[in-house]
Amino acid sequence: MAWEKIIEKDKITSVSDEFYDNVLKKLRIHIQSRKTERFFHKKHIWMSVAAGILLGLIMLNLQNHIQESELKISQMEAWINRYYLDDMVIEKVDCTIF
Repeated sequence: MAWEKIIEKDKITSVSDEFYDNVLKKLRIHIQSRKTERFFHKKHIWMSVAAGILLGLIMLNLQNHIQESELKISQMEAWINRYYLDDMVIEKVDCTIF
């Protein structure tokens, strides 16, 4: 009941004569500004720059991670190749020992 009274009290019952003229003027200004409005605003440009920097940092970190893993693999292969004994060499060593 109290809400209904507040709503009834808050309803607009009349407007000034200039109200419609002001609304139409604002609509015209808004339509004209939409036609000449830039596609990118300043905040959009800065957000794009920030997103580009963030993407660059992520890609750089990913590239460094991949390079480190490839370096570890190549070092492991070099270590294995340095100490790897061929089966034929092992058989020759067995033959000479025994």
